Amino acid sequence: MLLGQSSTSLHGRLWQVVRERPDAVAVRDDSRALTYARLKQRASALARALHDAGVPPGGLVGLRLPRGVDIAVGIIGILAHGSAYVPIDPHYPEERQTYIEEDARLSTIVEWDEDGGAPRVARTGRPPHAKEEIAEGAAYVIYTSGSTGHPKGVVVGHRQVLAMLDAARPLIAPTPGDVWTLFHSPSFDFSVWELWGALLSGGRLIVVSKERTHDPVRFLDLLRAEGVSVLNQVPTEFGYLVSALEGDPAPLPALRRVFLGGEAVNLETVARWKRTGAAPQARMYNLYGLTETAVVVSSCPLDPPPPSADPGHTPIGRPLPHLRVRLVDDTLKEVPEGEPGELLVSGAGLASGYLNRPETTARRFVTVDGEAAYRTGDWARLYGATLYYLGRRDRQVQLRGHRIELGEIEAALRRHPGVEECAVVDVLSPLGETMLAAHFVAAAENAPSAGELRAFLQEHLPRQMVPALFRRQPTMPISGTGKTDLEALRKMT
Repeated sequence: MLLGQSSTSLHGRLWQVVRERPDAVAVRDDSRALTYARLKQRASALARALHDAGVPPGGLVGLRLPRGVDIAVGIIGILAHGSAYVPIDPHYPEERQTYIEEDARLSTIVEWDEDGGAPRVARTGRPPHAKEEIAEGAAYVIYTSGSTGHPKGVVVGHRQVLAMLDAARPLIAPTPGDVWTLFHSPSFDFSVWELWGALLSGGRLIVVSKERTHDPVRFLDLLRAEGVSVLNQVPTEFGYLVSALEGDPAPLPALRRVFLGGEAVNLETVARWKRTGAAPQARMYNLYGLTETAVVVSSCPLDPPPPSADPGHTPIGRPLPHLRVRLVDDTLKEVPEGEPGELLVSGAGLASGYLNRPETTARRFVTVDGEAAYRTGDWARLYGATLYYLGRRDRQVQLRGHRIELGEIEAALRRHPGVEECAVVDVLSPLGETMLAAHFVAAAENAPSAGELRAFLQEHLPRQMVPALFRRQPTMPISGTGKTDLEALRKMT
């Protein structure tokens, strides 16, 4: 509907929707619903409350709210005030929450008032960042895991998000009758795609409760009851949803788009989804992207997937039209087609950089041939016009003199018919030596043994890449961002 119309801010674009659809339901949760007009009223009231509290625009405001319609109110209100929001998931460990508050120097946090039953503006007493320290036009700062163990705040602007959504319009083919789910935490940037994809098209956004996100059967019930038409899932969570659907394959007639993103897609899980026949009309896409590139870089249709030129690795397709992607070596020179290289992204979707980390920003946000570009740290290979994701550079380990990419082992293991999901981690043996451990979820009750999996991998990989340990798990542990929790797997080894 309004995706693609001119405005330089997310809330400015939203106000256009409000004028056209004031009485349509914009967002709802298990107990409350807000029309577009009411959403604007509530968000504007929050913006005024921030002003009345003496919060200057142009800075950072924390957002720590439970799941519900007030998440949308909080985000939009902070933006309408002229500030950028910094999401803090209330389910995060206290140490992580405190780290984000201190690293972002949050002097103000919009949080839940238990007595008033509504969001309130809380002042922390911390001195805030100077206005000039925050990139002009910033919309949010989302913290991502860092290789050093310290999360980094990524500063993303209104223009970058709007450019991404406008470029993705042909994929979404939005209509005001669409129903989206807000499944993911605001601390995970998939939520940006969900919230603004729904609201800027005049659709309805269903905020999924924490309990439902952990119960695929109940989530499946919600998809049917609400007539959800656009579904967005991390592949691990999608696998659990497919298992629930196999037990209850009633149709999902309203569903017309399924977007997977956030980690490597298991194509066998996609095939299982299709075999249920629950939503043959729904078109599926794999989305590749990073927080530093405003959520989405490329897309790949999965119905059907492209010809398997690189078996075991995930096809991530082609870049959206607002971005350019190159595969480069360590000197930032392009590699020949078919050779693995690091994904280098340039164009209108790049973040401003990392908050408080000028050296890291300079190292990852570089200039190549006079053009600003982001070094993703992701390996990929190009076959024809399709990019294939090979894994993270920072998931390489040195083992007995060999440099090993853990993603390559996972890709090989996923090719075993008895493996539904897997992850490989490096751990220390009792003797203090590095070794590899493969954790997997079986595709059926008759799970493959460690010996079977070891023999299978020995047929496909060099000896040094075959894990020493294999551990079957009932489900993969999930981090706060909805991805496989690798640190938890290390502790379970």
